[in-house]
Amino acid sequence: MDEQSIQDRSYEFACRVIRLVDHIARKSLVMRTIARQVLRSATSVGANLEEASAAQSKPDFISKCSIAAKEARETRYWLRLLIAAKGVTRERLAPLIEESDQLVAILTTIIKKAGTSSNRGHSTPNIQH
Repeated sequence: MDEQSIQDRSYEFACRVIRLVDHIARKSLVMRTIARQVLRSATSVGANLEEASAAQSKPDFISKCSIAAKEARETRYWLRLLIAAKGVTRERLAPLIEESDQLVAILTTIIKKAGTSSNRGHSTPNIQH
């Protein structure tokens, strides 16, 4: 099985969230407000990973990946809030919540590996997973 890169996964995750937000745009002001938060955090995951791929140092790489992980966690929060507010069904959002959890797990592993490899040279780690 060909593994998808974390950048590709985060991009696809953002695309799925964009489609969700487009659907929610027809709902109440409160739901649209939460949807905008979801959109910001979900698209930020991939944007920070793109920045990480051009990091100038390992600390810069780790910082960008850490921000991406935080944004994935934040996205999970907003998705859960949409469910609690009865804006979108749990069934519709469960796959996105699961993907946000997986992105956090992958990013956590990447961050840990980059941190432990910091004594082995100064090159920027690869973020392929």
